[in-house]
Amino acid sequence: SDTQVYRDPQYSGNVITENCAVVSRIAPSFLRFGSYQIALSQQPLTFRAGPSEGNYSLIKELVDFTIESYFPHLLKDSTLSKQQVYLEWYKDVVERTASLIAQWSAVGFTHGVLNTDNMSILGLTMDYGPYGFMDHYDPDFISNGSDKDGRYSFGNQKEI
Repeated sequence: SDTQVYRDPQYSGNVITENCAVVSRIAPSFLRFGSYQIALSQQPLTFRAGPSEGNYSLIKELVDFTIESYFPHLLKDSTLSKQQVYLEWYKDVVERTASLIAQWSAVGFTHGVLNTDNMSILGLTMDYGPYGFMDHYDPDFISNGSDKDGRYSFGNQKEI
């Protein structure tokens, strides 16, 4: 595009001009871990709360929708109670996420902002944002220029 946009890629106050672009993403779902924080109560460190703070029935509705839509195999076992279905769903999400992080690690991929809005409930890579691949093994490798403390470093990805 010939349209210009202003960016501060290093969040340093050094604004640059670049051509703008439109990027389209395709995925079976854009449900993210952060989607389930909608009813989150106010947090002591950030003082932030979810937009539907305290509406826990909304989370149950979202989880039920997620299971019905994306994990229907869990509903086929009629011997499972509703609580067991939720537990099996949780285990499935954990396994998918662990597998994704292992695949990233195998190729030296580092996600620059690995937070709940960038983690898919389906175990997909979303919102690459700042990312990078290591040329050689370095657990302290950081792909995000604004991550001065290394919160999202290669070595920390599995813990985050």
